[in-house]
Amino acid sequence: ASHTRPVYSSVPASGDFQKSRDLQAFFAGVSRDGIGATRAAMRATEEATADCFANEADPLGNKWAALAPSTLKRREPGVPILRGLQPDLIWQLLGVGRWRLHSRLKDYAVYHLGKDYRTGRPARPFQPVQPGAILAFGARIHDGLTRWLDDHRRRVGL
Repeated sequence: ASHTRPVYSSVPASGDFQKSRDLQAFFAGVSRDGIGATRAAMRATEEATADCFANEADPLGNKWAALAPSTLKRREPGVPILRGLQPDLIWQLLGVGRWRLHSRLKDYAVYHLGKDYRTGRPARPFQPVQPGAILAFGARIHDGLTRWLDDHRRRVGL
């Protein structure tokens, strides 16, 4: 049987390959910065959560239920519905692709995400727990990662 050998060109390549080296540096930097990508995604999620508190609305923009009249009687006017909860939230980076959100002092914080059937307290979600809400947060994460990639691109001059 006849074996054919590959033919290699001996024509030298010449020219300015700086853009190619810049692109290589860009991809190398991005691939080494998994924590940076995770931090960017976490930051975008934190911003989306802050918007929920600021607008007193779920991730889809639906306003939270008003406070019960009995609660309003005990509160000063203008106090946010979930007063004190947002500053108590802790965002913790755990590793590449992993972070968690928990409350420093208020173990009950997560209970506001869903309706309490025992007490009748309505859901006031600030995280994407209802159908379709993950898409809203996903869009924010996409934007955050796009900004992160743009920062990498600018650093190498692309």
